[in-house]
Amino acid sequence: MDYFWNQMLIAFIIFQVIIAVIIGARLAVFLRQNPRELLKDKFCKVLTLRFIYLILDVWAGIMFWIIFFTSAYWFVTYKLQGSAYLLLPSIDNWGTTYRVFDAIFGIVLAFRFFAIIFAIFEQASVDIFLIDWEAQP
Repeated sequence: MDYFWNQMLIAFIIFQVIIAVIIGARLAVFLRQNPRELLKDKFCKVLTLRFIYLILDVWAGIMFWIIFFTSAYWFVTYKLQGSAYLLLPSIDNWGTTYRVFDAIFGIVLAFRFFAIIFAIFEQASVDIFLIDWEAQP
């Protein structure tokens, strides 16, 4: 189990670096599309809100898949063994085994919830005008 948890820690750190690169790239694209001259006084506020949204959205999305594939690994490993050499972690030691999973899963849910709230507020603040340009007789 120590080997597995060391590998998971390394994967966790690598994915945190990947998340930081993705956030940086998406923020750079956002800054290219919304320069300071365009937003003027609202630039810092919009940039801060976009940065928070990107952290919530990207981290929750990637960490969900890490949790999903880790759970799938444990399930497949447990089901495919011919003789029981690896058992699922016992519920008796929840504090050491399941607490980390539950904590990360709770954080992922909270981050995804707040990312959705951010997206709803952003989309609700957009004005859309429909203009009918048909010629009148």
